[in-house]
Amino acid sequence: MAISVDALKRVGEFGHELDRYAELPDVEMIGGLYPRGYLSVLAAQAGTGKTWFMQYLSCKLSCGGNILAGLVARSKKMKIVIFAGETGKFLLDKRLQATCWAYDKKRIKIYDALELQREEIPVMLNTDEGKATFLAILEAEKPDLVFFDTLISFHTADESKQSEMTNIITFLLRTASIFNCAIVLNHHIRKRSQKVLAQNFVPGLDDIIGSGVIGRLASCAYVAYQAPDPTGEREGMPTVIVSNPKSWLKKTPDFAYQFVDDEVSGLLDFAIDWSYTSANNGEWSIRERVKNLVNDHEAGAMITLEEAAVSLVASKDSVRKYLDDLTKKGILERRKILTGTVWVKK
Repeated sequence: MAISVDALKRVGEFGHELDRYAELPDVEMIGGLYPRGYLSVLAAQAGTGKTWFMQYLSCKLSCGGNILAGLVARSKKMKIVIFAGETGKFLLDKRLQATCWAYDKKRIKIYDALELQREEIPVMLNTDEGKATFLAILEAEKPDLVFFDTLISFHTADESKQSEMTNIITFLLRTASIFNCAIVLNHHIRKRSQKVLAQNFVPGLDDIIGSGVIGRLASCAYVAYQAPDPTGEREGMPTVIVSNPKSWLKKTPDFAYQFVDDEVSGLLDFAIDWSYTSANNGEWSIRERVKNLVNDHEAGAMITLEEAAVSLVASKDSVRKYLDDLTKKGILERRKILTGTVWVKK
């Protein structure tokens, strides 16, 4: 592409000096995980449950409120676009019918790769035509969060060649910035032998497929793997651990999502478990989540122990401890009312 003379004259305007006192913009972490304006990746072996997690998080974000048991206490409602490749819309609908998850159908849009291709609409991101399709959809939808499930369904590049993958990843990174949305790639990690897996193998950044370019250019990288089950009692309902080996911003402590049956409906639900964090056996995460809950309330708002414990999926004793700590610091005031004790934000 030819560069105009005017552009060449202006290029020096984009050289900046380092500034210790520069005012830095706040980067919103959508769902507490994915930074707005940047590219992120969630990588796991096939069958781990990353598509389930994508769908669960999309439903929660479309409704707003408490996300991932207090990682974000009061999220606003978000618009999500899912580019469905391996699963397709049919399977996503089928899975949703098996769950008890509330969702706002007006805030989740699914673009099925096979349907688009049947209509002769290009979707491959290693072609100019496919990129144009993607840009047109984002312009029409104006999403907060975009998922590719999975990345390999939307390109025909050789993932072992850095030059081919760099073209795709830099395009997505630039697009996330232009549209001020978070783009998340559901992706795969390299296969490991059963012998390695039997040794409680924990995948890391280097296990993500794609010549390393994804790991280098993604602002946040998450890897998911199923927890070992020595009892063999889970019967197809695994516990999946998620770790955050790379983040340009605030790192998320390890957590797990567990497939469980809802007690009322009997339908599938997720239980978010923060006890897998390596920091202080989970105490750090409870303290931070209580702080998030309090910070997201306005002055004068009342917080009950029951409300906090249920929303944070934590014991009442642990939550009471940190609410009392914030009371001692003057952030909360503890009051007695007719129905019991409440904490009021000052």
